[in-house]
Amino acid sequence: MSIFSGMNTIPLLRLPRVYRAKQLIKVPVPDMIYLPLEPHFEAYDIEVKMGEYVVIGSRLAHEKKTGMPVYATVSGFVRGIEPRLYSNGHKIDHLCIENDHMDAIKSVLPIGDPDHLLSNELVEAMRILGLRGMGGEGYPTYLKYKDEPDVDTLIINGVECEPYLRSNSYLMYTHIKALFEGVRYMMKAAGIENAFIAVKETARELIDLMREEAKNYKNIVPVDIKDSYPMGWERNLIDTILNRHYDRYPSECGVIVNNAETVIAFAEGLRTGILPFNRIITVGGDGLKQTALCEVRVGTSVYELLEAVGGLADKKGKAYLLAGGPMRGIPMDSPDFVVTDHLTGVTSMIDKSKKPAPCIHCGDCTLQCPMNLQPVKIMDCVKKERIQLLEKLEVDRCMHCGLCSYVCPSHIDVLYYIHQAQTLIEGEDDNAAD
Repeated sequence: MSIFSGMNTIPLLRLPRVYRAKQLIKVPVPDMIYLPLEPHFEAYDIEVKMGEYVVIGSRLAHEKKTGMPVYATVSGFVRGIEPRLYSNGHKIDHLCIENDHMDAIKSVLPIGDPDHLLSNELVEAMRILGLRGMGGEGYPTYLKYKDEPDVDTLIINGVECEPYLRSNSYLMYTHIKALFEGVRYMMKAAGIENAFIAVKETARELIDLMREEAKNYKNIVPVDIKDSYPMGWERNLIDTILNRHYDRYPSECGVIVNNAETVIAFAEGLRTGILPFNRIITVGGDGLKQTALCEVRVGTSVYELLEAVGGLADKKGKAYLLAGGPMRGIPMDSPDFVVTDHLTGVTSMIDKSKKPAPCIHCGDCTLQCPMNLQPVKIMDCVKKERIQLLEKLEVDRCMHCGLCSYVCPSHIDVLYYIHQAQTLIEGEDDNAAD
């Protein structure tokens, strides 16, 4: 048993870890690639024209607010911009590139010795490379390092606590040196002297490998974390490893948290001058014929992924599709969305939901909530549209882990009401602004 345990966590279904390259399915690169203009900071400036020839690494657009670039992941011709389904369940604009299958490529960052880069140069390299958090959110990484003088600890999150998801473990095992080199560069970027790499206690083979590699580095410590959900949430990690707490952001308690895949990508980007344009993601669930790790080009339709694993399982019952894992994944109406550089997985599950019964006010959802919210009160307020009380219940602090729905003995989708509460509050805010 690990010495690290977590608050408000529960064990979930576990599947074997996958480390070996022979277990990787390589998805053919399609004829058309679609690159989303992701809605983190809204407006983009487009830098290419219809019919223009581009190569891997060609700059296509950038966010106006942050300067974060969008790069081509294939060589070929720009065919326009069209609205398509995005992994948040809504339609957004995508740049469309017709692939010539030549894979012509250019670097976006001068190739040199990254060991000679200063801290501010490393932060700028994050921005130029277009490095985003690859654990699911896609937040620009350089913003965590820019103007954060009071941080003293870096935590690398390699804890995949949701069932089925396992790309982190695979990449850490197969790219162990890039993992540690990336940690070293990020420590230098932030002026940090202490770092922890967190993985779950059941990944024994990976833990042994990390501990052996750590002997070559100073102040980079692998830690094994309790195998329960949602231990991969950064608030739980910081509390478990450091016994520190914060209100909104980890930097408030002197910590930066990065996903393990982000760290590996940064090391590779510094060495090669471009971020990896293929993504390793998990495709699985009991709604598919097999669960597998897939290597896929960023911008590929999820249709291609489902074909690569043999398609849907031939089972009775309606299957549903999720962008992400089974607990926090976003329900999708169709597989007509694409793989991004931060999509962690695609899950298809047979619908085994039961007809909900009336709430018995047992309080299990409140007891299990990692944010110490009161889901049952929030649900009641949504039904009665008591918006002012909803604001006092701090609905915006919900991290959508889904534990409230998972533990409900009445089979109520409590998380649905949390989403409804947030929508009600946003609507009230918009009306106030008008």
